[in-house]
Amino acid sequence: MVAQSQQAVRVEASVAPNPLGTLLVSNLTSVTINATAGTTVVVPCAYTVTVNTAITYWLLDDGLYSDFAAVFPGADLANNTYISAPQPTATPFFVYSDDGGRWALREKSGGKQTYCVDLTLTVPVSVPGGTYSTNAVYTLYY
Repeated sequence: MVAQSQQAVRVEASVAPNPLGTLLVSNLTSVTINATAGTTVVVPCAYTVTVNTAITYWLLDDGLYSDFAAVFPGADLANNTYISAPQPTATPFFVYSDDGGRWALREKSGGKQTYCVDLTLTVPVSVPGGTYSTNAVYTLYY
């Protein structure tokens, strides 16, 4: 018998948007916002969402999948979604788990549209330091 030595094997992972996803796509897979408790941060055009279809009428819903680790209220993350010029106010995301499993109607339109999404994050003063995350979900209906 010959003694064998074992070593750690390096593992690499690559995450990218689905190259076959053509009807509803975004330009980023994640956005990181750094903020201090008790402050509000605005990130202009944090990401874009594109609906690419020849269908003449569709609906685009959005929402958050969950609150931030059940400590950070998801409603404190708002979005301002627009095509060419920022609109005056941001609207809080609905949170799927807290709002009865429903998304908010974001847009009614037709054909191809690309939306810029501003994010406004208000961090409650009571939130302890740490990293919090959630998923913004967009759903396209015909």
